[in-house]
Amino acid sequence: MTDTPPLPNYWEYLRLPRLLDLQAGLETDERHVSPDELHFIVVHQVFELWFKLLLNELRLAREHLARDMVPEHDIPHVVHHLGRVNEVLKQAVGHFSLVETLSPQDFLAFRDRLFGASGFQSVQMREIEILLGLEDVRRLAALGEDAGTAVGALERHASQEPGGPWVVERLSKARAELTLKGALERWLFRTPIDASTTERDDDRERVGAFTDAFLAAYERHHRETLRVLGTRGASVNVLESRLEQGLAAARTFLRAEDAAPDDDRWRLQRARAGLLFIECYRELPLLSWPRRLVDRIVELEEQLLLWRFRHARLVERIIGRRPGTGGSAGVDYLDRTTKHRIFTDLWTVRTLLLPREALPPLENAAYYEYALWR
Repeated sequence: MTDTPPLPNYWEYLRLPRLLDLQAGLETDERHVSPDELHFIVVHQVFELWFKLLLNELRLAREHLARDMVPEHDIPHVVHHLGRVNEVLKQAVGHFSLVETLSPQDFLAFRDRLFGASGFQSVQMREIEILLGLEDVRRLAALGEDAGTAVGALERHASQEPGGPWVVERLSKARAELTLKGALERWLFRTPIDASTTERDDDRERVGAFTDAFLAAYERHHRETLRVLGTRGASVNVLESRLEQGLAAARTFLRAEDAAPDDDRWRLQRARAGLLFIECYRELPLLSWPRRLVDRIVELEEQLLLWRFRHARLVERIIGRRPGTGGSAGVDYLDRTTKHRIFTDLWTVRTLLLPREALPPLENAAYYEYALWR
């Protein structure tokens, strides 16, 4: 007869003694930490716990989308977990209201103790950005004069500090991973477009025909809009110029003419065509879950933008436009981070969408219907 191990109790399962012993800040005794500093420590530790959960959920979604063949029944699973990511981000945005219960004078009472430490040193937030697919070149373009502070500074700082190798190792591993953006592009690349799949020998021709038909419909719709507006006294010359700019941008996007020379232009072109197809014909039954997945990722980036904006306004409300404790430009730096965009194609394609009645008809719409005999 074997002894039955005792059932864990609540505090053991959650490691509460250890967890609740981590709020002493720079002190070895929490009794030397003021109530306001304790508040500051706790709310930021909660942020980091949210970030840990985000990383786990994002990796799970990425692993599913990165497969060579993603079963249809896996897409609802990915949508569910991306929905959890978005709910966590909403909680994180709302979490700033707790930080704002700290008045400017309350914070200034212990701010000097933080010099050398800054929110931009959050390893997990940087890891989230890398995992999502924020490239250093985009970060540099957005941050301007603060780029030297933000890009690579965390690793340089960590390499000189106790425990720094942990930071460098985590970020190095994150940079070696496939990003969620990369996995999403792989998945979109394989989207059946009017029943044409990547396995077909004539797939390029069929995808090209779909793209050409859409561009022709796009031009017809906008020329009709231009005609109607012209009859109402609008400035036809200005509208004509905007129409031509819109058509040129649509062609560039759908033909991936903006791809770098060393990129696989066909893969990007087909992924964008797949995205456009999902968005245009999203009411077809078999596109129901794919378009929900796309919507979840758009919402994810929207929540990230709200989080960055809310962070900047919080800091401005409490410390004004002082330099940041970690050496950044403070609020000016945070405002520049609100320009970070990752899933740009998912936003760009929405500029191209047409009313249902203006869309080119599909030859194989029945392919996307639920069929019990399949």
